[in-house]
Amino acid sequence: MLCEPVRMIMKTHAFVRTIAPRCLAYTTEKQNKKVFFPKLSHYLYFLFAPTLLYRDNYPRSQRKIRWGYVLRMFMEVAGGAFLYTFIIDKTFLTDFREYGLKPFTPGEILLKILNNAFYGMLTMLLMCYLILHAWLNAFAEMLRFSDKLFYKDWWTSINYARYYRTWNMVVHDWLYTYIYKDFYEIVIPKRKILAKLSVFFISSLFHDFIVSVAVGYFIPVFLVYFFLFGSCVSLVKPPNTLIGNVFLLYSIALGASMMLSTYSMEYFARVNCAREEPSLRYFFTPKILTCFK
Repeated sequence: MLCEPVRMIMKTHAFVRTIAPRCLAYTTEKQNKKVFFPKLSHYLYFLFAPTLLYRDNYPRSQRKIRWGYVLRMFMEVAGGAFLYTFIIDKTFLTDFREYGLKPFTPGEILLKILNNAFYGMLTMLLMCYLILHAWLNAFAEMLRFSDKLFYKDWWTSINYARYYRTWNMVVHDWLYTYIYKDFYEIVIPKRKILAKLSVFFISSLFHDFIVSVAVGYFIPVFLVYFFLFGSCVSLVKPPNTLIGNVFLLYSIALGASMMLSTYSMEYFARVNCAREEPSLRYFFTPKILTCFK
């Protein structure tokens, strides 16, 4: 539910950025009568279409809607969501349930993170499948939307640069079109590294915002993992294909485990030993270190 307002913001921005230049350039001269302005139906279709880039027309399938396929996709989303919560509850939440009640050494925490790396990768794969495959394909089928390139073969990537470009094509295209190009061409002209860092920073902020509102507290996990770590490793180019792919997959698994472990420890730190009245200070102050025993 919290992703919905962010999705609407991104779609609205794309729509305005596409239509505004037409409005600004429009005059009453005869040659401008050929300028196309979308109808309400175009905008409504864009709101539900599985894309973040506005176009006046999209490739459309002529076949009938396969309602059985749509139902199967939604059932997979429901079943996958249950499996996702079951995995989180039986691994990360169970391992850190007593955080703040009994001592946890750094070695014990590290061991739990390493042990849960497999489950971290499993949750990552589930999230990708449920959102980028099942959910988006269901809406693509209902709207006869034919451009279904929602992701590429990111699991064959040998470096993070390709992984970030292929694992989520829907968001990547929006970030490249409206964030990277704007920074590279207007804000900080001809500076690719700074434009790239801007994309990582803005993306991390939105991720942290969504998760923070969902869990009820702020802890800059995505700023650390995506902005600091992700932007650095995206510049690394491993010399060997096999080594690069193994490093990528294991670091994704380990990173997911670290992020879920951090959120779990912060949650139980607030529940077990740092209960306070809700306030802005309480929301933004991490308790994971002050509650560490």
